[in-house]
Amino acid sequence: MPDCSEQQNKKTTEKVFSVHILMVDDQIENLISMETVLENDFRKITKAESGSDAFKVLMQEQVDIVLLDVRMPEVNGFEVARLIRTNKKTRHIPIIFVTAATSEELEPILQFDPGTFDIVHKPVDLYALTESLEVMEEKILNKDMNSSTTQLQKTEKEIKDLLYLLTHDMNAPLRAVEQIASWIEEELPENSPQSLKDNFSLMLGRIKRMQNLLKGVVDYTATLNSEIKNETIDLNEFIHFVVSSVNLPEQLSLKVNTFDLIFEGDRVALHKILSELLSNAIKHHPSGTNMMIEVGAIKEAQGLYFYVSDNGKGIKPELRQQVFRMFQTLRPKDEFESTGAGLTLCKKLIDQRNGEIKIEDSTLGGAMVKFRIG
Repeated sequence: MPDCSEQQNKKTTEKVFSVHILMVDDQIENLISMETVLENDFRKITKAESGSDAFKVLMQEQVDIVLLDVRMPEVNGFEVARLIRTNKKTRHIPIIFVTAATSEELEPILQFDPGTFDIVHKPVDLYALTESLEVMEEKILNKDMNSSTTQLQKTEKEIKDLLYLLTHDMNAPLRAVEQIASWIEEELPENSPQSLKDNFSLMLGRIKRMQNLLKGVVDYTATLNSEIKNETIDLNEFIHFVVSSVNLPEQLSLKVNTFDLIFEGDRVALHKILSELLSNAIKHHPSGTNMMIEVGAIKEAQGLYFYVSDNGKGIKPELRQQVFRMFQTLRPKDEFESTGAGLTLCKKLIDQRNGEIKIEDSTLGGAMVKFRIG
């Protein structure tokens, strides 16, 4: 029975190659000397001693670069190169001709597109060969990276479009169901069982929750597309403007802590984040208690931080990362109606701007959420 540790070691030592190089030369000593110099952990090297063997490899495997001798018996390097360029599977592969051929003999090569080939003369200058190979590898890796980035951007756009369509298309039937349920509830006889009335109220509450969840997805999708645009901001004016834009309850004791400062920042994102944090603190504050909230800004070593602090129940340290996850709430949804999307949106906007958000204990007795962007 195979030893498990041996199998594990075998798995961990398996190499992952970035580039597959096919070396073609009818002289095995040339192949060995080039392999000795060029071999490394990122290159897979395959050797072929004839043009026909080389083309078999090209048809069976994915090759990235061909190092090709020109003077070979039977199928010479020029014929191999023509076959490579005329085959749909291989026409994109760059070729480095390693040859002792004269300039006149090399004229057919010049018909190839510039940048798709190079020539290293024999006797081989191994430094020149290595340099030529590295240039080809860099082109391939950059092309792969650009291709991956383009594909990633395309996939991301498709996901955003799908989310947008789904949420909007689902909202329409939800609104219709809500309307029908409301009509039925209004027409219930006065002597209807209380349990029936409670069930209708429960159903309408669930519909409203679903609508809020869909709105959370729409808002999150919009956040993914948000543009970063910095402008000059007056700190005093800005914080007071944010406070005035939020619906404040009468029982709230609010303190605004600010100072004179003109700074550059993304005003739209800052407004969204700070107003969401202030609204969140109000919404989650225990009812029937003296509500105290402080909103403001402070300068620290890392930069300008904005914060919202309250005298609510606070958030336990072990739960402070959980609140930033999509649709995560600390209280059961049947006990308190909330989508859990607000802080997720805030964190996404902050992450996009290379910022930071964290939760600390508040001097008021509850929690303080503070953040910076840029």
